[in-house]
Amino acid sequence: MAYEKLIPVTSSVTSGQTPIANGSGGYTWGTPDTEVYKSATVEIAANAWNNGTATVNVADVSANKVVMCSPVPSSSSTVAECGIYMTGQGNGTLTFTALETPEKTVSFSAVIMQRV
Repeated sequence: MAYEKLIPVTSSVTSGQTPIANGSGGYTWGTPDTEVYKSATVEIAANAWNNGTATVNVADVSANKVVMCSPVPSSSSTVAECGIYMTGQGNGTLTFTALETPEKTVSFSAVIMQRV
């Protein structure tokens, strides 16, 4: 299998570099700057839920960024039992929905990615 067919590379690679989208459908090799990926811990207090939804402030989130959330290990069982998942994002906010309102604070790890 030829890997160059999986990731169309438009420049040579140097050790320690990663593929970065070049905006033309291909990739170049480089070192992502700190603005490309950020992480945050998102805590949702038990009293933050209103009719099954909670919106929390999270720095660096906006509509043009990709956000992935996963419960931290200590919240995994509560998140699963209550059916909590992220349902929206806005400028500086994430919205979560719960099928059942949790009785305690739940926490998520979020990765915020700038589209390049």
